[in-house]
Amino acid sequence: AAADAVLLIGDRAMHPPAGVYREIIDLGDWWYRLTGLPFVFAMWVARADVDCGLLEPILSGARDEGLRHLRQISEFEAGPHGLTVDDLLRYFEHHLQFTLGPDQLSGLKAYHAGVIEAGLLAAPTRVGPA
Repeated sequence: AAADAVLLIGDRAMHPPAGVYREIIDLGDWWYRLTGLPFVFAMWVARADVDCGLLEPILSGARDEGLRHLRQISEFEAGPHGLTVDDLLRYFEHHLQFTLGPDQLSGLKAYHAGVIEAGLLAAPTRVGPA
């Protein structure tokens, strides 16, 4: 199907096909230049009535285990995705954030405010860690 635009994520965004797209915009870079804040592309979320007490340590532990093995993950995943081990490791270590710190939370809140201002969200919701 034809489209005016496409959103590429993951390894596809790291290697967009040459000559296919007229313009490529890095949304994270664009957001940073606009606001001076990082853009939060993904995070675990739950409804306010969900007790995350048991889930949080499991997810945090899995994240921490992965962070301890970034080199091994890079060695396993680089080839199938057309990347070098060093390039993938550099991407993991310097381009991804695996925690929601104060700067990321500020960026998330700025995005939330913009969504409300644009009329894309009917009512404000709480934004931030449980």
